[in-house]
Amino acid sequence: MLLRMSQWCAAAMIGLFPALMPAMAADSAWVDNQDSRVRLVAAQSAVGDAARVSLGLQIRLEPGWKTYWRDPGEAGLPPRLDWTGSGNVAAAEIAWPAPKRFTAFGFDSFGYAGEVVFPIELTLRRPGQPVTARLAVDYMVCAEICVPASAELALDLPAGPVASTAHAALIADHRRRLPANGPDRIEAVDLRTAAGRPVLEVVVRGDTAFHAPDMFVEAPFPFRFGRPEVRLDEGGRRARLRLPVHAGDTAGTLAGRDLVLTLVDGARAVEFRTTVRPGS
Repeated sequence: MLLRMSQWCAAAMIGLFPALMPAMAADSAWVDNQDSRVRLVAAQSAVGDAARVSLGLQIRLEPGWKTYWRDPGEAGLPPRLDWTGSGNVAAAEIAWPAPKRFTAFGFDSFGYAGEVVFPIELTLRRPGQPVTARLAVDYMVCAEICVPASAELALDLPAGPVASTAHAALIADHRRRLPANGPDRIEAVDLRTAAGRPVLEVVVRGDTAFHAPDMFVEAPFPFRFGRPEVRLDEGGRRARLRLPVHAGDTAGTLAGRDLVLTLVDGARAVEFRTTVRPGS
């Protein structure tokens, strides 16, 4: 009887053991650079049978330092990723959490302070087979000076069933920070003139009130845009943003161009693709 009880208890504990285990970790070693460190992390412990796997490029920054968004603004460079040498990787797609605006020495730049994780989706050549991710990353960090940084990162995922890792929640949190589509919507995007200078006027309507929206405009060279002047109407649900256009004598040719607009208001981030209308 005692033997049977012991066997039953052992079987029960074995059944419970996976639930009691901490989440597994799948990550590269940290690479330390001046005022920053970087590594690759995975949301899953193995490949499973899907055609994609979820990774994150994690950058930690010392206080006072920042790194850059896909459009760095008037200074800086975005991260550059090279997957040469990887095994069973057909493609890699990086996603960009919503940035913040930094102003220094009269210049505006767009990026991140503290820590950022860029979600990455790897598409596999052979689903179900092991992955060897080899990433050469170049990025820039800035405070009062700018310092280029680089790292060689390696992360392997075996074949087999998937389990969440200790990094899954971190990657998911930064994926929630990606600019989304709607329910906010564009009412108008016009090129106007104010005090003899070209201004891009964007009117956005939301189902809930805006508070302190900022806007980042991605446009073809040589167009750049200053910090928006913001006016809120209708209880804050309608925002009119007027951004100075910096393009010299070519500013008038902005009409008819396609733009990507990213509106950020605290944790709220929305991306719009639109075309500029000629205004007055």
